[in-house]
Amino acid sequence: MCRLSKIGRLRAGLATGVAAFAAAACAGDNTFSSGTTVNTSTDVTVDIEEPSAAASTQSLGDSLLVSARVRAGKGITEVVYQGFAVRGDPDLGTDEVVPRFTTKIANLQGVASDTLLSRFLMPTADETREQVFVVVSAKDVDGAVAADTAQVLIGGTKVEVLDIQDGQSVQAGLSLSVRVRGTDPDGILQLQIDVTGAFEETIIRSFNPPVDSAAMDTVVVIPDGTTGAISLVASARNTLDLLGFAGPFTLNVGTAGAGDTQPPEVLSSASSEIRMELKDPVNVTVSGVDNNPGSGVSRAGYTVLAISPVRGDTLIQSDEQIYTPPRTGNVVTNFQFTPFNVDSLSLPDTLVFEVTGYMVDGNGNCAASVGGASPERLPCTTLPGGQVAAQERSGERLVRSIVAGRTVFLPAGGLILDAEVDTIRRNLFLSNHARDQIEIFGLQSEAFLSSIPVGSEPWGLELNRGEDTLLVANSGGTNISNVYLGPPVNLNPPYDDHVEDPGRRIVTPDVVLFDVERRVDDIGALRYRVTFHPDASPPGFSDRPQFMAVDSTGRVLYSTKTTLAGDFGTIRRACERGQHRDHVHAPQRPGHDLRSHAGHDRRDLQRSARVHRAGGGIGPGAGLGRGDILRPLERAQHRVPRYYVRGGVRGPGMGGVRRGLHRAHRPGDHVRRVDRPPEWRDPRD
Repeated sequence: MCRLSKIGRLRAGLATGVAAFAAAACAGDNTFSSGTTVNTSTDVTVDIEEPSAAASTQSLGDSLLVSARVRAGKGITEVVYQGFAVRGDPDLGTDEVVPRFTTKIANLQGVASDTLLSRFLMPTADETREQVFVVVSAKDVDGAVAADTAQVLIGGTKVEVLDIQDGQSVQAGLSLSVRVRGTDPDGILQLQIDVTGAFEETIIRSFNPPVDSAAMDTVVVIPDGTTGAISLVASARNTLDLLGFAGPFTLNVGTAGAGDTQPPEVLSSASSEIRMELKDPVNVTVSGVDNNPGSGVSRAGYTVLAISPVRGDTLIQSDEQIYTPPRTGNVVTNFQFTPFNVDSLSLPDTLVFEVTGYMVDGNGNCAASVGGASPERLPCTTLPGGQVAAQERSGERLVRSIVAGRTVFLPAGGLILDAEVDTIRRNLFLSNHARDQIEIFGLQSEAFLSSIPVGSEPWGLELNRGEDTLLVANSGGTNISNVYLGPPVNLNPPYDDHVEDPGRRIVTPDVVLFDVERRVDDIGALRYRVTFHPDASPPGFSDRPQFMAVDSTGRVLYSTKTTLAGDFGTIRRACERGQHRDHVHAPQRPGHDLRSHAGHDRRDLQRSARVHRAGGGIGPGAGLGRGDILRPLERAQHRVPRYYVRGGVRGPGMGGVRRGLHRAHRPGDHVRRVDRPPEWRDPRD
């Protein structure tokens, strides 16, 4: 029965020509079957090329690429792209058409007669997992309309079939390599391959417990004497009992030709890291297909020459995969080898690898490849050791540096910004900036231990002088964590209760430096002038800790990273609770490593001070330049009146210059003398 109402609702709001297509498209009960092509004129044709059979599953919320080849003898005027679902039961009258993608119309005005058009369709807000019909319709200058239909599963398991091409030819009596891969965040329970046509076969692989990514590498044995076409479909079922499909792929089965003398086409590639450790692999992929009709691929392998330019010697290594019975269709084989011909006592070393891939068919015809962008049939030769290589051709060259070391990946990823070695407990501490934690790698066990949560964005690491505490600079905040590591001895079993002591967290507040000048004006009034460093307008000093160091006296020093509000990095002294705040300030360049400053002692800092006294106080000559170190002059305290800051930290007198320099104040605060009648003066006067 023809349901014109359904088609009409689908095309509501479209152009008149598309509505005409809707009426013409109603020819039979299964209007929306996959691959349906509708024509009102033999002069107009539409063929959907994308989505293809191998990409029939779409993730929820993703846009959909639709490509179609459109031809019209008298010129194309309009091409319409639609994506919709059909819900309900037609027999009960509850069926409806629900748009799942926004409709797009391409106006060509009759200037094109043969073109490939591609459009991205944007998804609607509907998150229902269901089958969606993709329809591309075209109209020519005479109003003739044609359309093509494809199907896409929205929200189903994504399924891919590798190494199979639609329409390829295969040989009877051989094995067909099939690789299927599926992904689904809800978990995959089953992968299945169904073969129908000239012969039938079903291959099923189940997964318990479910996995979010699954693969099946198998072979389909084509019975001897089989001829004709077969159809291959791969499917996957997830935990919600929803299916995802890839296919169908149509393959043509023929008999192997007698007296096969043509070798397979081969493509090889080799890849690795530029700097390799002794256990790092070189990956070799050899792929190819035998001629049609042929005897199939019976062997695939590689040969590599490891050449040492320094020592002038060469070693050869090879490996191969044997297929019984031979494989038909596209055959892909992966190999790995680790560096050899290496002088492990003289690292780093340099090696040149020359890699050749090859394939041999069932009749012994051999072809080689030395890399490149396309398959080739280079003649094979046999080396004195029996290895297969390309005749009169060098293999694909990889020049690699072999270095000492071993790479270990983080358990849960992240970004490492600093490392600290604990030689007593044989642990390596790593600051994981991205995950707000400290990673612990056991140097003896060569395994990661439980991580330590700390503050925001940990950066610099340093052991304290007693080597029982790890100091962590939390650059995302203004504090330093103290992580207790246990007594500084190698315990058996080792101390593993590594946690931060929250009561010992060191706060690193921002500090404003200022000079105070006391003077008597022309009428005899006593006034104070306060100069802040830096001034009230940005930029200013940064207060976020970055690198850390502990000097020979046990003082904890840290640098600060620059920010938008504070682009002057500083070097400071950290004080735990109860200690006197005697910070050291030294403007520094961004990213400067503090460890080079850890050896400065107290006398060095005093010798580099540039604080000048004027009128018993701190005079305007105390300019703070980049690279200067500012320390208070303790012996000047008896000459400076006791004062405190109004609008800043309220309390008793601050005890002179030493505390005045290092208490946080804001520009515009008022200074009041304690030893005279209350008289507020603006320090900016």
